[in-house]
Amino acid sequence: MNEPTSRQPDDAVHDPYAALQALASPAVCGGCGAVHADGHWAWSPAPPGAAATTCPACLRERDRQPAGELTVDAALARTHRESIIALARAVEAREKRLHPLQRIMDIAPVAPADGALTITTTDPHLARGLGEALQERFRARATYAFARGQHLLQVALTP
Repeated sequence: MNEPTSRQPDDAVHDPYAALQALASPAVCGGCGAVHADGHWAWSPAPPGAAATTCPACLRERDRQPAGELTVDAALARTHRESIIALARAVEAREKRLHPLQRIMDIAPVAPADGALTITTTDPHLARGLGEALQERFRARATYAFARGQHLLQVALTP
């Protein structure tokens, strides 16, 4: 993992999942069915004649390249594992209803023996939202940093 920094993402570092040019409108993702129209992704029926595409979230999932990474400290994860996962899934469901590109990619142990958890997301806004929700629920401390040279928000949650 690259050294985190508290600065904003470096605009000079190109996000390979950002559209280089405007998509044909309307377009429908063949992976998840989200529809891109008027510059936005939404859950709606695909209009007749919609161009086929793959949305940035599906591309990130395919390539296993998260835009957000939340690490939950081992002590906190061991004590509240099931509640953490349930809250993370609830936040994801709420956000994904309005923002199809905000998804959890994976929830996995950092190292099975140590007990810490990592939650990876397709969007940095979801990683931030998860950090804020978990911070409030468990009265934990969350730190937010963009990885140097990457479009990756790293969130660390500690007791």
